[in-house]
Formats: sequence, C-alpha cells, structure tokens
Amino acid sequence: MQAALLVCGVLASDSELSQKSRAEAVQHLIAHHLDCPDLAKLVIQNAGRLEDDSNLRLCQAIIQKESNKPLVAAARIGIALHKLQEISRGKIASVEAILAMRAEVEELAKQLESQDEKLAQYATQIRNLLAAERVGLEAYGIEGIDVQGKEFALKEYQGKVVLLDFFVDWCPWCKRMYEHNRDLVTHYANRPFAILGVNADNQQILERLTNDATVTWRCWADGQGGPISEKWQVDSYPNLVLVDHRGIVRRRFRGSPGQQELDQAIEQLVGEAESDTLNP
Repeated sequence: MQAALLVCGVLASDSELSQKSRAEAVQHLIAHHLDCPDLAKLVIQNAGRLEDDSNLRLCQAIIQKESNKPLVAAARIGIALHKLQEISRGKIASVEAILAMRAEVEELAKQLESQDEKLAQYATQIRNLLAAERVGLEAYGIEGIDVQGKEFALKEYQGKVVLLDFFVDWCPWCKRMYEHNRDLVTHYANRPFAILGVNADNQQILERLTNDATVTWRCWADGQGGPISEKWQVDSYPNLVLVDHRGIVRRRFRGSPGQQELDQAIEQLVGEAESDTLNP
C-alpha cells in the first residue's frame, strides 16, 4: 500500500513527468494496486490530462474490477470529465462523433445515479457541465440590439461560420484580441465568416470602441449580466464560441486561445462551409 501511495503522489504532483514514465506508473497501479483508496482522488485530478490516455485506462480498469464502489464512482466521474474535456477542445472530427461522446457522458451520469442515490449530485453536476459546453448542439438563438439600437439576430448569419466573442473592455485579454479580430474581419471579408461580439460594458463604452474603430465587427449591447451572456453561462472573459455554417456549436474557448489555434479552427470550418456550397 505504501508503494501505491508513493506512485499516486508522484502522478498527482509531478506535472513534468514524461508521458512514458506516467504510462509506466499507471500500468503499475493497474497491475498491483487497484484497491488503493487514494486512486479516487488521483483519477479525478488527472481527468483533464488529454496528452495521453493513461488516466483513462486506469479509470476503465477500476470499473472493470468493480471491487470498490467509491473507487468505481470516482472512475466514472474521471472518465466523464475526460470526455467533457475532449468535447470542449473541439478536435473531434465530426458532429456525429461529438454527439456520440455526449451520449457516453450522459450514460456515465446515469450509471452514477443507479450505483448509489447519494451520487445523484455528481450526476447533476456532470449534466450541468455537459449542457454548458453546448459543443455539438445547435447554438442558442440570440436576438438583441447593436450599438445603434438596431435589432439583429444570430439566425441572420446562417450559412456563415460565426465567431461569437463575449468580451468586456476592462479585460486585458479581451483588449489583446482586438487587433487580431480586426485582422480576421479583413482576411475573411469575401468568405463565409463573421465575428459577432456580445459586449458586457455599458452603452457608452461600446459606442467609443466602435466609433474609434477599435471594434470593427457588429456587437450586441448586452450589458453587465445581460440575457445573452446569462443564457450562454458566461462567467469569465474572453469567452469565444465558434458556430459552423449549419448553426452548430463546434468549439468553445474559455479564455484567450492562441492565435494559431483559433485561426486553424476558423479556417477548418470556413473550408467546410465553402465545400458544402460547392457540393450541396
């Protein structure tokens, strides 16, 4: 048991551990220590580690053995969190595959409920996280007014890839994105793409940003704690959502992504839109 605790401690604390060493350590736990209670904390802590599948294999081994109910519950939570991270990253090839993974997360939530009624709260939390992610599902409808007081809706942009940018001017990371967003507007001017902002500042600040051309894309004036941000469960900035030309959410970024990652995601979806136009 002491050896198991030592391995668990290293896996939980050493972020610099090589992928090979991590895989070997996990394999040791699978072979000799699947009953160690400290595995429960470990599998949940490492659920977001997507660069290798060692934690996922550990969770699956715990469930297969079925010798310790609290560990099995933790393993199911660990797998659900892992899959939620995969959905969030948006690197799953097709909408169909995303929907299949969403169904797997829902099934894990059901298994938690059926295992023990005391686990229902964790199943609810998993479902809430899944609902908030929205990736793979139709985008929520958005209607509101722009800085000039004119009403417009997200559905008007059907057929285009839309980058929804939830932002506030006091956020330094939002400000750093202004220049690149302007570049995107110019670069994709003749292609099926649009940026639509959802601004949580007051009307005066949004007017200043648009009048001095800091912001060159259309924005909803949502205000602080506005209905659009509330519906999309935005609690941090910047918060970016990529919607494909069919109106399906394909990526969500909480925080500012690297320009390269964002550009690649946009180009992929714009390419899909153009391909569908040529081959309806």
